[in-house]
Amino acid sequence: MTPEPIASTRPSSGWSPLISGAAWWVCGVLPPVAFRLAILVHTQATPYAMDGRGLLSDAASGLLIAAGFMTLSRWNRWLPRGLLALWILICMGDAEHVLANGAHLQAAYLKFLTDPTFLLGSALWSGFPLTTIVVALITGVCAWQGGRSDRRRILPIRSTIGAALLVFLISLGWRIDLARPEWRQAGLLESQIHARVEAPDLSDSATPSFPKRLGRREQPDLSGALLVEGPPSTPNILIILLEALSGAHIASLAENHSIEADPPLP
Repeated sequence: MTPEPIASTRPSSGWSPLISGAAWWVCGVLPPVAFRLAILVHTQATPYAMDGRGLLSDAASGLLIAAGFMTLSRWNRWLPRGLLALWILICMGDAEHVLANGAHLQAAYLKFLTDPTFLLGSALWSGFPLTTIVVALITGVCAWQGGRSDRRRILPIRSTIGAALLVFLISLGWRIDLARPEWRQAGLLESQIHARVEAPDLSDSATPSFPKRLGRREQPDLSGALLVEGPPSTPNILIILLEALSGAHIASLAENHSIEADPPLP
């Protein structure tokens, strides 16, 4: 008499794709949202309704990043884990940039990721050490869990992209307030879109002097095209450069600290 097979006590693996997808969702959404909240707490900013729009924009950006992680995990388990570390560095660098300049990083500044000053400075001595450690630990565990899924299983990539679009459409319910900082109303990825879509187009000489849209505030510097065209004339601009000098270059101060002033100031 053939004995009946004993039923497996292992849990059903039907939930495995959903669990892996949720793990990648955390990896994508947690870094931008956590650092945004850290900035608000650090600056003791008064909460406004527009902060809700910024959180939704971060969530939409994070879901798109999570969809990318899931797509890459189907070919290689370690590639999305390495890109996760890069994503955390970008979010951390953006938070440092917001504190220093009151605006999101632009794509042209991404070379800071390979800059020794950033890697040996902000990356190792972050202004948000507790946030960085917590985010790294939580997302590290989630990335390990997400990478355990069988590559042959279908991850919720399309639904994640759909959720990102839905969250972004919901965020459009908040109207942009030009009197408030953009970083509090838009996420890092959305700010890149604003920088390109809303940039004034002055290529057509037949258009009026003022651009059609001034939704994006320009950077407070002298680079880029002029917002208002004027008659050709010699620029009348006074540039004042203020630079801090280390006391190590002043001979009397350097001597008091038993170091050599190199190069010494006269």
